[in-house]
Amino acid sequence: MMPFDAYRCYLSLKNHFTKDHYDYLKYRGKTRATVQAFYKRKDRFWFEKFARQKNDKEVEEFFVSNFIYSTDPGTMWIGEMIKEGEGRYTEWKKKIQSLTYTFKSEIEPIMDKNSKITSLKRAPSIPSREDAEDAVRTILAWIGEDPEREGLLETPRRFIDAYKEFFKGYNEDGVDVLSKTFSEVGGYDDLVLLKDIQFNSFCEHHMIPFIGKAHVAYLPSNRVVGISKIARLVDIYAQRLQTQETMTAEIANALSQSLNPRGVAIILDAEHMCMSLRGVKKDQVSTITTRFTGEFETNEALRDRFMKLTNN
Repeated sequence: MMPFDAYRCYLSLKNHFTKDHYDYLKYRGKTRATVQAFYKRKDRFWFEKFARQKNDKEVEEFFVSNFIYSTDPGTMWIGEMIKEGEGRYTEWKKKIQSLTYTFKSEIEPIMDKNSKITSLKRAPSIPSREDAEDAVRTILAWIGEDPEREGLLETPRRFIDAYKEFFKGYNEDGVDVLSKTFSEVGGYDDLVLLKDIQFNSFCEHHMIPFIGKAHVAYLPSNRVVGISKIARLVDIYAQRLQTQETMTAEIANALSQSLNPRGVAIILDAEHMCMSLRGVKKDQVSTITTRFTGEFETNEALRDRFMKLTNN
């Protein structure tokens, strides 16, 4: 896990335990936190240290256990939590393991013998397609349309088909798509750059598209990945509800985690329809976000070279 991801996990779980309107599972751990703001924090050292010590699941469980045991989770400081929270985390894991054993040894045999109990299944967390199409009909009626008129009868079905395509990135993992790498590169150790990767995404605030292009580069350490996989990586994160800042960070984090490169450089350049079609209604406004890690962050000449190559 990258330090920023640990910070975002901490922040979203803190919101979950302290704010009535925030649900960690419902919002998939997303927050308004940005990479730029994170690296300005004086306490980022704790997250950098913590991210090196635990995997993704352990980070999440550690924060959950400490927030549960706290009498005032809103005041918990990350430094204190990391220094003193390991005992709470260990105790919490023992309790979970004990509850799991109790369930398996005592409850499951009863469920196996009682058909009425075994028929009780946990309600699905994702609405059915029928529910989704009904929601579209509700929106059509809300804007003043008649969902039953001829031209709109098939609209709910088409709408859901389109949304399945728009948001198929939720069914793919960016790290997994980079899992196949190659070491036979003839000693090549210079940057690998894909520029002008077109993408279409949706603003998570208004569910309106933002459209642009990505420039993605990395400095291989000892392995490279097929270039088409980088374009696919951009699509995976674009085909979700997004902010441009988060998407930039997610692409960089996936490359860093999968390839362990000497550095990563990302630029996203996009126009947001939520700004051109509504609100201030200013079109042709370009929003640019960047992320530099490793040698791209520390070597100004290398960073300038990347910028010049992407501007050609």
